[in-house]
Amino acid sequence: MNDRSLKGTHIIKDFDITERSVRCMMNSKTVFEIPTREISNCMLSANELEIQLNDEHVSGPGDFLTEIRFFVHQPQSEENPLEPYANKIRQFINAEDQGDELICKIPELPFVTPRGKYSANFYAKEFKIHGNSYTFSIRYSNILKAFKLNMPEDDNVCVVFNLDKPIRQGQTEYSWLYIQFKKSKEVEVEFFAKPELLARNKIALPESNTGIFHELFLQVFSAVSKIHITGFTEKKDEPSRHEELNPKLIKCFFGPSPGTLFIFPSSLLFLGKKIINFRFDEIVQASLHRVSTTNKTFDLGLTLRAAGTHVFSSIDKADLESITDVFKKHGTNIVNATDTENVNNNDYESEDEEDEDEDEDDEGSEDEDGFIAKDGDEEESEDDDFDPTQIKKKKKKSKANDDESD
Repeated sequence: MNDRSLKGTHIIKDFDITERSVRCMMNSKTVFEIPTREISNCMLSANELEIQLNDEHVSGPGDFLTEIRFFVHQPQSEENPLEPYANKIRQFINAEDQGDELICKIPELPFVTPRGKYSANFYAKEFKIHGNSYTFSIRYSNILKAFKLNMPEDDNVCVVFNLDKPIRQGQTEYSWLYIQFKKSKEVEVEFFAKPELLARNKIALPESNTGIFHELFLQVFSAVSKIHITGFTEKKDEPSRHEELNPKLIKCFFGPSPGTLFIFPSSLLFLGKKIINFRFDEIVQASLHRVSTTNKTFDLGLTLRAAGTHVFSSIDKADLESITDVFKKHGTNIVNATDTENVNNNDYESEDEEDEDEDEDDEGSEDEDGFIAKDGDEEESEDDDFDPTQIKKKKKKSKANDDESD
């Protein structure tokens, strides 16, 4: 090993890429070798080649290698010298797509996260989604939950999957996969599996390879993965699952983001810029805010055993009774904000309050959905838990400043 290697600089002269491995070479000698089966993804950008490694066998604490990046230092040119290597690596890591184990291929799935159109290849133990720049392998055992969601007042049907181990796109991790279909769009898929493969894995594919896009996708996914999809059934009438198949939908906000809260028999799911899901038995307390004012909306705070408090705001008061009934049914402790020591109706500002001071520029501007945007709010920022004591402090400070100016 030379001085440069000791200093952390590694120079690779060439790659030897085979179906078995990727060898990084220097002066016709192997510097290190990566087994092809350990590569989950290969991405190319500018003068950089990124190889992502499988981490599905990693368990417990500790450090492990997740990616390796190769950089070519050269003047900008139209041709990327790393592109031939990237194409060859992708060819070998996706070689099994042409084999007998491929069951079905579905084209151009409209993903919201990770954003883009991906084709999906289904196998007995996993499915792969392929895009222009990224390929993700997702084992069925890595999927914790799956939901089918009919959007209100919209021509969309959404399908979301919650992953145990997130997939990575560069530095961004995705623990939820989110696909949005048009309700009436039709598609044709390709079936490849031999009868013996289907019989061995007890897979019953749909009789037809054409149909409504979201229905065909869900039928294939359910048949191959054997995963229960909340909100989905192939039967026309299933009375025992009526509440699951027809969940109550609540329009609301989580932080600055609008979305829809779906109330299922055993859990809640918020679908918006963020996806939030928890079971009713995780909820310690439900607190209702601004319910006794003249506002047309109210806020719902849910305190969880191990995940703090989540506040869903700007809920129509027409939904108050049905929401209260749901929590009573599950034995959840319900608290009105006026009954607590540190929260009262004066702690909340709303577009419905007639006495709101519209001259305070520092309070921000209010949009048509009732969200008050403050200066410095960032669209991608994390949502903080609601803390009513901070509102009191701000009001007292503002009142003190007004008294001093007088």
